[in-house]
Order: sequence, then C-alpha cells, then structure tokens
Amino acid sequence: MSVIIETVLEANRLTIAIAGPLNYESRTAFRAAYHKQPPELAYVIDVRRVPSMDSSALGMLLILRDHAGGEFSDISIVYCQPAVLKLLKAAKFDKLFKIS
Repeated sequence: MSVIIETVLEANRLTIAIAGPLNYESRTAFRAAYHKQPPELAYVIDVRRVPSMDSSALGMLLILRDHAGGEFSDISIVYCQPAVLKLLKAAKFDKLFKIS
C-alpha cells in the first residue's frame, strides 16, 4: 500500500496529512512534503489515517525535527491511532514532539 501525503501551508504553519502506513517506502514522499519549506515554520503532522509506523518513520520524524530547528522546533503529531501512539511513546518521542 502506498502512502498519500497532502500539505497545507497557512501563515507560519505547514500541515502534513498522511494516509497509509508510514514506513521506509514513504520516505521520499514525506521528505518532499517539507524540504523546500523554511525551518522556522510550525509543523503539524496529521496521522489520523496512518494505521502503522515502523522504525524508518521514527527516523523520518527526527530528520524533520532537525530541519525545523532541532530542540527549538515546533512540531505536533496529531490524531494518533492507538498503535502509532504506543510506538511514539515507547520511543520517548513525546519528549521531542507534541503528541495527541
């Protein structure tokens, strides 16, 4: 199954909505969603239609965090499915991102 990524840029916020599993195969599409944007944006990652993530997805989120300013980044991961939320919390990503 392929991933579908839609982006919406409003003011100083980029929303990236993902549909499908976030995994190694989706890395190019995920990066293309933000790599031309300035790092000072706030990022909202909408994962309501993401049934699963693998370790590659965790790496992709860390790369986005670096792009967005590292520890000074403003990234929210929203609408997490239970399996996705469990993985993010197990990896302690709730210490690096705003997760809901």
